[in-house]
Amino acid sequence: WCVPSGTPTRLAEYRMDEYSYAGNTGEVSDSTGNGYGGVRVGSASSNAGGYVCRAVDIPANTSTAISAVDTTIDVDSALGADGGISFWYRGNNAWVSSPEAQLFDASGSTNRPCFLTRKSNGVLRFVLSDSAGTLMDAQSSVRSIAAGTWTHIAVTWRLASGTNQSTVRIYVNGVQVGVDTGTTNGSLDTSLLTLFLGDNRTTAIPSNATSSSANGRLDEVKVYNYE
Repeated sequence: WCVPSGTPTRLAEYRMDEYSYAGNTGEVSDSTGNGYGGVRVGSASSNAGGYVCRAVDIPANTSTAISAVDTTIDVDSALGADGGISFWYRGNNAWVSSPEAQLFDASGSTNRPCFLTRKSNGVLRFVLSDSAGTLMDAQSSVRSIAAGTWTHIAVTWRLASGTNQSTVRIYVNGVQVGVDTGTTNGSLDTSLLTLFLGDNRTTAIPSNATSSSANGRLDEVKVYNYE
């Protein structure tokens, strides 16, 4: 038995089990062996209290200062028109009535974004741009999750040319909680940058994103080049 040639594969997996980070390239191990080792940015650190073993701890900030993990995955070229990102998240604040949190971001400009934000009302918002600037925008229902609660979050996208052939989805603990279907040109914008976990990618903050960090722990991050 063998896997057929061309079968989609998990592109990267970050278990966040390292004992410390020093800002060295590749220090956040990609366990798939595909070579997408990440690097600590800012004040992100290793924490012994992960969902499985250790986790990366993202400190609170509400400015354009950045504390994150740079996965080194260029979203438009390495993932493309079909993709998915999943992870465990333990916020230091309750999801409702607390500061917003940028969970991941690959936006290279304010008008061609790719980000997932937890809003202050407990809603997750996943926004993605095609190469013509058309936005796909999925929003979850309100999630009333307490501070310090490990929660599994996943987003997927599929961009295809044709009327209402593109879809983005949000899942929480394995249940779809948000979806948007629309019409795109079928390709991601080439201005997208490498995927940052836990904070904004640059000081250029897109509309409906936030400059506030995830303020919590992330663990067991998996990145797919298919929906």
